[in-house]
Amino acid sequence: MMAEAEMELNAARLLIYKAACNARDLPNNVKLPYMDESSMAKAYTGHASFKVVSDSLQMFGAYGYSQDMPLERMLRDVRMFQIGGGTSQAQLNMIARSIFKRKFDLRK
Repeated sequence: MMAEAEMELNAARLLIYKAACNARDLPNNVKLPYMDESSMAKAYTGHASFKVVSDSLQMFGAYGYSQDMPLERMLRDVRMFQIGGGTSQAQLNMIARSIFKRKFDLRK
């Protein structure tokens, strides 16, 4: 279980590094990552981190929910990663938009 968690966190970290390394240079020494790469990194990282914390909590059982363990706080924080800055579903829509090179009417 922990080996899988390590693999998922490293995969998420590599997606973040890829988005950061491929960022475009803008004036005033500003770098802007490509939308599809940053959306992939954000969606996967939010999903992977929630799974890792949830699996870790499962290992500790009911004790993991107590305020003595940092997992209780991590579970709340990691859930916010999936919502803040655009929901995971919005990130997936952005990725699909970049794959098909067109916008989709999502109001149907």
